[in-house]
Amino acid sequence: NNKRMSVSRIKEPIETLQVVLEDGAFVESLNGWRVDIYETDGDGSDVAWWIGFINTSDNDIHARIALRCHDVFLIDILRNIYEPRSDSNEDYTFQIPEEADKKYRDSDGQLTIQIDIQYLQEASWKPTVHSHPVLTHLYNSSDTTDATFLVEGEKFKVHKCVLEATCPTLFDLVKNQPAEVATPLPGVEKEIFNVLLKSMYCVDTHELQKVSASDSELVEINEAEMETVKSILSHANKFGLVKLKLLAESILAYDIIDSESAAELLLFADSHSCALLKEEAMNYIDFQAQAVIKSSGWSKLNQSSSLLTELFEFMHGYCKEQCNKVNEGYEGWSVVTLLKKLEEYNLELDGSREQLISRCKEVP
Repeated sequence: NNKRMSVSRIKEPIETLQVVLEDGAFVESLNGWRVDIYETDGDGSDVAWWIGFINTSDNDIHARIALRCHDVFLIDILRNIYEPRSDSNEDYTFQIPEEADKKYRDSDGQLTIQIDIQYLQEASWKPTVHSHPVLTHLYNSSDTTDATFLVEGEKFKVHKCVLEATCPTLFDLVKNQPAEVATPLPGVEKEIFNVLLKSMYCVDTHELQKVSASDSELVEINEAEMETVKSILSHANKFGLVKLKLLAESILAYDIIDSESAAELLLFADSHSCALLKEEAMNYIDFQAQAVIKSSGWSKLNQSSSLLTELFEFMHGYCKEQCNKVNEGYEGWSVVTLLKKLEEYNLELDGSREQLISRCKEVP
């Protein structure tokens, strides 16, 4: 059951193990890894090697692994969640290409390969949302309201001063309107607008919080609830309510995403400049690819060649880049780390990954 499994990660620096190929080669890393390598029968007259990875620690290890002979990759990228002290973990067979054998075998006839292991750590981020007693009082009082919106036949009375400070887009619609004139908002559901309004007044948005489950109380999120959160995010994005958008985004990323919705949420995140959700969806697909490919959303994702290319590079390209020390600086940071950095300096948090990186580079 892949429902609600969090796979958001911070990518740690790559640890490289040097292994001299010989009968019964065996190496153990510093972080609870055991790697067994044995010579085995290959295709035709070629020599092949069997390699198995065993987690000797007491905890699950989330890792990406690449196997190479210097600059020749033997096994590209392996992604797995390795259970503790299990002999049934993944094992693979590989062969050394003839050109690599000739190029890198030393004068003593020994050939060394490299095993790049990158550990992935749990990481999460949600925006800090503070309530404000004065705004809460205004939200619960209609005595001083001076503007009105009409949403699906229902009137919502608001304060222009609050709109001017928290949502200039909506303020521009009513700033010259008298209080008794109801300004219509077509295309917005009243339940959604009520959540937007609470966000403007810094009132707790229980409609979102009830969808967000704690780690100890994972609940099934039905499709209707997911669509509600997506609608809240879309409207928050439209009206410039950044904190609400980020809150909805984090809930989709950590509390709702599963193997059925990951592909669809990747498309949604890309179209709404949701860096956190986009990276989480890619992480999820990376670890649950077989299940995600069977989902209904995969056929939609399959129609976007540019996004598929980006996903492929995310899953397979970055490890090689890091091995070659191409991916340095903020470009190598996870979105979670970028957001924490920007939040520390009170900088803008909304936007694509590229925009977040650009802002981080401006930090002194």
